[in-house]
Amino acid sequence: GMCRSLRDREQAAQVRADLGLVMLLRGDYEEAFTHYSASLHILLHQMDTDVLRVSEAYKRLALSCWLRGWLDEALDYYEHSLHTAPDPSAPTVAETYHNMAGLWASQGCYVQALKYHQKSLQIGRGKHVHAPSVYAAMGELCKRLNQTDKANQFYRKSRIMLVQHFSLTNFLARLLGGVADRVKERVLWAFGTVRLSLDHLLAVQQERLQQQQG
Repeated sequence: GMCRSLRDREQAAQVRADLGLVMLLRGDYEEAFTHYSASLHILLHQMDTDVLRVSEAYKRLALSCWLRGWLDEALDYYEHSLHTAPDPSAPTVAETYHNMAGLWASQGCYVQALKYHQKSLQIGRGKHVHAPSVYAAMGELCKRLNQTDKANQFYRKSRIMLVQHFSLTNFLARLLGGVADRVKERVLWAFGTVRLSLDHLLAVQQERLQQQQG
């Protein structure tokens, strides 16, 4: 009875979220938004609400708004995601701040973007899996603000973290969550982040090769 109905609702919420992702990948952001909204609606109307899933659902809505160019709405949904996150020190929260920084940066608000990257680094003492990408993005922002020395410091920090804290083989797998059906979604939210990370991975590999040859 009740368990079955709860399972059915959870399944319905997941199906809607999956459909949202399909629409997102097809570039139909309006349909993606509709499915993500429906998924959130189902989750919010469960007696035993899974707050983590609600927080992630808000993040998906934020992404679909961002891709549609609804930037204010995207920021609102990211805020909702932060407020509903069950663990404020979780890497997913660091990821949300990182996303918000990207949103500000896309509007040319580089100083504001840097503030949100800093918030991301305050989580888990800045040792989370997104940290190398955060530092790389901060380097990019400082470059745009003509703060070359600072930019180089952040780029260096990103490279050092990649070498020290993550093996090159599993870094991208960890960044993308390692779960097949979420990989494309995470690549989408990352925008230039993954590209920047790849640039730095290549730079690190080059350095290692040179050291081995030397």
